[in-house]
Amino acid sequence: GELRLTYRDLGEIVERTAAGFAQLGVRANDRIGVLVGNRAEYIVTVLAALRIGAIAVPIGTRLVADEIHYILGHCGANLLVYESEQHATVAALGPLPGLRHRICCPSPSAGIAFDGLPLDRLGQEPPALDDTSRFARLALGEYGLTPRLVEERPWERREDGQVAAQ
Repeated sequence: GELRLTYRDLGEIVERTAAGFAQLGVRANDRIGVLVGNRAEYIVTVLAALRIGAIAVPIGTRLVADEIHYILGHCGANLLVYESEQHATVAALGPLPGLRHRICCPSPSAGIAFDGLPLDRLGQEPPALDDTSRFARLALGEYGLTPRLVEERPWERREDGQVAAQ
């Protein structure tokens, strides 16, 4: 079904999710693998990562386990958020050093949800946003070169202290 959110609703969900990530031990500059397709949890995960200064690493949902394993290992992700449709692929990943948590987004019919994220114990604010927040993507190498992780800052802090999109 169709999901409609106000900016206030989205903001509250992002704050709760960011606090949940922080409770799992995700900190600024940690990488969060995002194996979620075109659904609300993708946006919430990326915004929550940015909110706590972590680096969101989007992963294509059409990739196979070996490719996903490479990306997660290459970027050093310590958290993976994935949609339930990817459960078999995620199960086939095997062990990954540093990957401490795997959070599943159940069926879209369940609304915005993250199985295994401690959203029930919230009472703390997530850490304050700082200028280190970035978004990362894996750039394919040219002519067979090894892919590399490219980090980008989607905003900049202006001289007056306000944050503006780049």
